[in-house]
Amino acid sequence: MASSKKNRGGKMSGKVGRTVTYPLYGEDVMRSIGVRKAPFTKNEIVAQMGMKVVQSFLNIIYPFICVGFEIEARLHRRNPQNVSFAYNRKNAVTGIYPDIGMDFPNVLVSKGDLSPPLNPRATLSNRKVVFEWDYDSRARRQHWSDQVMMLVYLPEIPDAVFITAGSSRETKTASIDIPNYLTFTRLETYIAFISDDRKQVSNSVYTGPLIP
Repeated sequence: MASSKKNRGGKMSGKVGRTVTYPLYGEDVMRSIGVRKAPFTKNEIVAQMGMKVVQSFLNIIYPFICVGFEIEARLHRRNPQNVSFAYNRKNAVTGIYPDIGMDFPNVLVSKGDLSPPLNPRATLSNRKVVFEWDYDSRARRQHWSDQVMMLVYLPEIPDAVFITAGSSRETKTASIDIPNYLTFTRLETYIAFISDDRKQVSNSVYTGPLIP
C-alpha cells in the first residue's frame, strides 16, 4: 500500500512503499524504511527503551521544544525535536534495565548561546511556581529585554505547563500557575531566556524538583 500527499506549500510528503518523504527547511527529504528480521539483543532493547522514554517526554513538551531548540536546529538543518532528542538521549537517560527514566537534572529543554539565568531558583506556593534570578546589567551575551521561558513538568501524569515568552530579564522574577485539574506530588522545573527578537536563546537551567 502506498500513500502520499501535498502539503500547503505544494511539496510531497508521506509514505510510498518502503520510503517516506517529508519537507525539511524548504527541501524534500526522502529516506528508506528498513526491515528487521533478527531478534533484538538486550543492549538494543535497553537502547530502544531509552529512546521511548525520551520521545514520550519530548512529545509532552513539544511546543516548548520547538521554541527552545529552533535556533540550534537551523544551524544543523534539522528539526527542533530531532536535535533535542539527540541531546537528551545521550545525556539525560538514567537507570538500570528495566527501570529506565529521564535524568531530569541533565535535561535540556532549550539550547543556545544567550547568557543563561543567573543564580536561578524556583519555589512552590500553593499551586503557583515562582521563579527568581539575579540580573547583572554588565554581563555579556544578554539584554534587559530578554524574555523568560519557564517549564514545569509533572512526571506522574505526565503533563506539563509552560510559558515561552514571559517577563523580561531585568524583572528578576516570574511565575506560572498549575491548573486545578492537574494533580501532582512532585514537579520538575526549568528556566531559560530568549531574546525579544527570537533570534537568540539560552541553555535551559534545571531548578527543581519541587515537592508540596
